[in-house]
Amino acid sequence: MRSVYRTAAGGAEISVEDYFSISVYYPILDNIVSDVELRFGPTQRKAAMTIGTTDDEEWAQLQDAVNVYRDLIIT
Repeated sequence: MRSVYRTAAGGAEISVEDYFSISVYYPILDNIVSDVELRFGPTQRKAAMTIGTTDDEEWAQLQDAVNVYRDLIIT
């Protein structure tokens, strides 16, 4: 079977693991990253990246997201 959608991954000299990474794993990761970028805006992504940090400056920048979702957070 010949791939018509992307160039062949390497050649006969690559290992099965490398072929799998190039042909399956990396395209799936690209798809996941694209999907996250489409579903979540910059504010939500920044909030997710700030979780777990103790940096006060990063938490101050997160205040915009808190203000947007205040009604959902505070009950």
